Amino acid sequence: MLLPKGWRSPARSRSASGMGITKVDAQVSHWTGSGVTIPVTLLVDGGASYSVLPASVWQQLGLVADEHLDFHLADGTIITRGVSECRFTIGGRTATSPVVLGRDDEGLWVP
Repeated sequence: MLLPKGWRSPARSRSASGMGITKVDAQVSHWTGSGVTIPVTLLVDGGASYSVLPASVWQQLGLVADEHLDFHLADGTIITRGVSECRFTIGGRTATSPVVLGRDDEGLWVP
């Protein structure tokens, strides 16, 4: 999970808020809906602020960074990643959402 730099955790615990991790079958495509559509199994973290796609996926979709943001990792490391928009189809519903353009060893997904 990536959190924007400066984000602070709410006072309540994860278990009290109902957050958790689950797998969801989905399809991702360019935010315009054009080009390839890639089926993926996402690891969904209910407390995540952004979705993360590995480079092998977002590059196939032709996504490019609209901006670059700093993120805090769990160990306190700060990384900078590009952010774009992506089209997600999950359970028959389609919507666009911001997505972090991760590296191939990053991204909450399972091929």
